[in-house]
Amino acid sequence: KSMDLVELDRDLETRDKEFKCHDWLEEVHRSGMTPLKSYKCDIVRDHKRLVSELKQYQKEHRCCAFLVDCDHPPLQSDSNVHRFFPVLRESFFISLKKYLTDLHKNDKNISLKNFRFSQLRMWTYITKNKKKPASAWHVHDGHISGLLYLTPTKVRTIFNLPDCHIYTIPTVNRWFFWPNFLPHKPEVEKETKADRVVIGTSIFIESWKKN
Repeated sequence: KSMDLVELDRDLETRDKEFKCHDWLEEVHRSGMTPLKSYKCDIVRDHKRLVSELKQYQKEHRCCAFLVDCDHPPLQSDSNVHRFFPVLRESFFISLKKYLTDLHKNDKNISLKNFRFSQLRMWTYITKNKKKPASAWHVHDGHISGLLYLTPTKVRTIFNLPDCHIYTIPTVNRWFFWPNFLPHKPEVEKETKADRVVIGTSIFIESWKKN
């Protein structure tokens, strides 16, 4: 692995209640820091080919393939994109490291080397040309969520903070990270003028403090 953050091999079926790191979310919530941050990552080079391959992946690996009443958007893949697109996995961890460094830069008691992760989930979500994206407030499983724009779009993502809404500025090859307690949704008022392709992620923190 090229990143020095540690991802543990943990059963994907492990339930959220088994994790003991919800205190990290409480720490971020209490700190009053701005929890939504973005990072440019140039590791993804050939966007045209990558987007084409992701569209094909979504057709072959759609989410909840065996569920009749799946409530995900219609053109969403399963959550194993990182297993088939290692460049996206690497891009994710490079930017996650920057995010955690920014969040905890003023706390000398917290070190990146103490973070341990598991259950990375990564999916692609596609909105077809001249369609409006599915838009409902939601949160993800895990502790940290991520979003990567892979095509130019004017459809922003809205985050519902206690005292305001924050809108992303969609930029190709830019990751956005936030703690999973922030509700968010795509703008429903705007139609896409071309296919909108994004990557969504969630990951669990296994540990983050030195024992």
